[in-house]
Amino acid sequence: MRPAWSVILFTTLAGAGQGLFLALFAAEVLADPEWRFLVAGAALALALLGAGLAASFFHLGHPERAWRSAAMWRTSWLSREVIVLPAFMGVVVLFGAAHLVGWKPVVASLPSANASQTDSQRGEGVFERSISALRALNRVGYGVDGSGLTLNLVANPVGAFLPPKQVAIEAQVRRELERRHGVVFNNLYTITNMPISRFLEFLIESGNFEGYMERLANAFNPAAAKGVMCRDTISVGWDGTLYDCDFNQMLNLPIADDSGRRLHIASLTLDQLSTPTIAVGDHCYACTAGAGSSCGGTLV
Repeated sequence: MRPAWSVILFTTLAGAGQGLFLALFAAEVLADPEWRFLVAGAALALALLGAGLAASFFHLGHPERAWRSAAMWRTSWLSREVIVLPAFMGVVVLFGAAHLVGWKPVVASLPSANASQTDSQRGEGVFERSISALRALNRVGYGVDGSGLTLNLVANPVGAFLPPKQVAIEAQVRRELERRHGVVFNNLYTITNMPISRFLEFLIESGNFEGYMERLANAFNPAAAKGVMCRDTISVGWDGTLYDCDFNQMLNLPIADDSGRRLHIASLTLDQLSTPTIAVGDHCYACTAGAGSSCGGTLV
């Protein structure tokens, strides 16, 4: 058996690229090398994979029809390889790009450190699956001191009441998760439940709507109102429509000009944003109650 040089090059180069990437991933987990090493390694792995992919074209009788080689993916391992290799190259690109621009913090939602409370809000089995995901993030360094990889949790109360003080609940959740589940994290942010969507349905069905809204209104804090996100942040919908916040987007309350016309990202001007009127509703009381609430936790 005398295989063609194109097959030899494809097998050797592609295998070397895959092996190098796996070695880089292992090095990151075990040795924590600097980002320049990982970026350079990812670039070399990508070059090897690309060269191997290019070499494979010379084995085809009609290289111009190479795109057809993936058509038989249901039965042909060769077709599957043709599909998987470019996908693997995409993973290498993402790996290198992530280290080039710097890792971004992971923000994970966990309503409570109590399994029954979390499952009652999110569904049966959600707590255990969440713990498994957090452990997986810990294994690669997220939330671990000195790793440089940040893992933040977001918690909201399970029920029709305001969240406890953020500092106090963070200490409690940190202690419970580490002691019972071996999970660590960097910061915990508390947010107030918005009286919209499923939580609104719960409030109405349980007869707690009026009491909860009264609780929010009575806890109004002018200091928290000064720091709400809608004062300096906008949310962009999938179609380019602008909103004051994500909650307004969910409720279809867009930013509008003086004539009532919706503002769109494609035609937006700075003058239109200089004196906008913020669209408000009863749900806004949740952001201004007590210590306030935002994507970054409490406001005061």
